[in-house]
Amino acid sequence: MANYLHEHPSVFMCKPKEPHYFSTDFPGLRAVETETDYLGLFDARKPTDTVIGEASVWYLYSSVAADAIHSANPGAKILIMLRRPDEMVPSMHRQAYYSRDESVEDFCTAWNLEEVRRRGSEIPSTCRVPEILYYRAIAGYATQVKRFLERFDPSQVKIILFDDFKKAHREVYVDVVSFLELEDDGRTRFPVINAKKSFKSEQLANFVQRPPKVLLRVSRSIKRSFGLQHLFVRDFLRRLNMSKASEASIAEEVLAEIRDAYRDEVSSLAKLLDRDLGAWLDS
Repeated sequence: MANYLHEHPSVFMCKPKEPHYFSTDFPGLRAVETETDYLGLFDARKPTDTVIGEASVWYLYSSVAADAIHSANPGAKILIMLRRPDEMVPSMHRQAYYSRDESVEDFCTAWNLEEVRRRGSEIPSTCRVPEILYYRAIAGYATQVKRFLERFDPSQVKIILFDDFKKAHREVYVDVVSFLELEDDGRTRFPVINAKKSFKSEQLANFVQRPPKVLLRVSRSIKRSFGLQHLFVRDFLRRLNMSKASEASIAEEVLAEIRDAYRDEVSSLAKLLDRDLGAWLDS
């Protein structure tokens, strides 16, 4: 959705797409640390950009982001897209493995490591935030959505189910555009964004995730000297190292365990949204 909105003629989405400035409880994810640097991400916007935004996915999981966003901009509009947990959690594991926050390729093994990791063990040295590896917590949607509904007027919060979006791309997109008080730009094409991916070299992936401190110091010096926010070297290396990932098979009993782990959250979310989410609890 962030990519689709980015192409709307009246929308400016910052780069990086996910600065995570307001999730101060996840410091390893933050691309910028000061308000000046954060606001600087939007300097390139045009006078015709009537809506400006960003797409930090971990704001929903963060316990402080909702309060921080409200303090900075109480009039902000919040767009939340939710995917059924038995799809979302394995997908986040694949993304974490690709980004090197996760070192265990097999999802079932990683799923069963959570208690050990909560005690501080088996956390990869390249992991930016250990909480990313708590797979039994990351899809606690009811708890997470409530934080935003408690801080913002309900009219400022738009909640979308990914299932609805898959069935009716344009209808949901037009609804989002209307929520943002924008004119429909007539978009009819909705190509797959962020398809499953892997890396060619694990060593290069680790290097990009955790480059030597001396290189980070050089990078910061160059950015200060030329007044730049980003050099985009990491992005270039990640694209260079990217390869298409094959579909991983997950045993049905593991998927059932995910559904059971999130049963209470899904039930609470169904009441919160006044939606029948029974399909999320079935195979």
